[in-house]
Amino acid sequence: MKQRADLNAGELYDLQHKRELAVKKYEAAVAVDGGSDYARQARKYLKDGYR
Repeated sequence: MKQRADLNAGELYDLQHKRELAVKKYEAAVAVDGGSDYARQARKYLKDGYR
């Protein structure tokens, strides 16, 4: 659940143009379980950002 919350928070920060905070949340999502679907999505957003 924490991983999903971090991913969603990162998306929200990206939409608010707060990229630095978004990156921290995406990194936190990856740190929980690097092999999950949420982690794969977070790594994608680390590269390109959420739009």
